[in-house]
Amino acid sequence: MIDKDKKLVEDYVRVVLSEEAVTLIKDILESGEYSDTFIRYDVGPVVRGMRLPLSCLEENAPESLEDLPFESKDPMDWGKPVSIKPMSYVSKGKFGSVSSWTSKWDEARNFTTQWSPNTIPVILHSDCSSGYFMSSLSFRRFKGGRYEKEFGIKKLNPNAHEFEILLFGDCLVTAVEVNLTQTNLENIRLKAKE
Repeated sequence: MIDKDKKLVEDYVRVVLSEEAVTLIKDILESGEYSDTFIRYDVGPVVRGMRLPLSCLEENAPESLEDLPFESKDPMDWGKPVSIKPMSYVSKGKFGSVSSWTSKWDEARNFTTQWSPNTIPVILHSDCSSGYFMSSLSFRRFKGGRYEKEFGIKKLNPNAHEFEILLFGDCLVTAVEVNLTQTNLENIRLKAKE
């Protein structure tokens, strides 16, 4: 891809995720037009896998750090979600006011596996009724053609296996899972004091 085309793709992505574009998508969802493509998710559980610094958990979800096991365990065995005092999760970052969630626990867990210094693997739990969610699964049928020729985008949803559900804005997180032992927690706290 030449630099000019790359710039077009980068501009396209920025425009798609701009506040104006988010408002437009919400308007389409509210109107019911294109309901076979723009599908609002307003009921049911969703999860988001990520890595967070310990301080974030201590401040927003201290309950998730209580009763941790002392021994190492199978990395796939996270235990049950721990209910927390509901906290607001606000989408902000490289995608603006849009964040990626899923209904599939395994897919959320995949986003916790990439090591990042001073962070802990976390899965946030919410319900679609607490935010403005939209399924991206219906976009998987859009591939090739103009998007590929003009923008270098081969598919609008290249990772349909993730069952991605987009959150526009914020939602309430009511439970958290951490993949951490009491021993790991103590080591992290000791390291932070050094």
